Amino acid sequence: MARFETLARTVPIPDQVSVQVEGRTVKVKGPLGSLQEDLSHLPVSINVNDNKVQLETTWPRKREIGMLGTAAAHVRNMLKGVTQGYRYELRTVYAHFPVTVKVDEKAKVLKIENFTGEKTKIREDRGRGKGGCQRRGSLRRGHRPEISQSDRGQHSG
Repeated sequence: MARFETLARTVPIPDQVSVQVEGRTVKVKGPLGSLQEDLSHLPVSINVNDNKVQLETTWPRKREIGMLGTAAAHVRNMLKGVTQGYRYELRTVYAHFPVTVKVDEKAKVLKIENFTGEKTKIREDRGRGKGGCQRRGSLRRGHRPEISQSDRGQHSG
């Protein structure tokens, strides 16, 4: 198998978005907010040239090629998040223990009872303006594709 000295991926930067790179930390600002991602654990070099983010790795093997694709996917997801945003619709499914989900529209609270047979109730506050509650499930909106620790439900006794 032939090896390449360098392998590169380019991600175009859309209008209305600015990207800054400091070392391997990527900062993206757009109409829906700003994001910052530390990619120092990936063996890639990151540069911004002519409205394109250039990611490259030297003497890549299979592992480095995969990490290059991962870094490019992270940057693409960040750009999509600050321009279009993300929307999730969560549905409740159970197999053995019947989970009860109650939605309080006034207080914008989602209450989950009998989750895996637990006696404690899980309460998720939806009043931060990042989404809403519906009868069929919880609706998530935001500019990050994953849910952070502060967005997860909190146990209350």
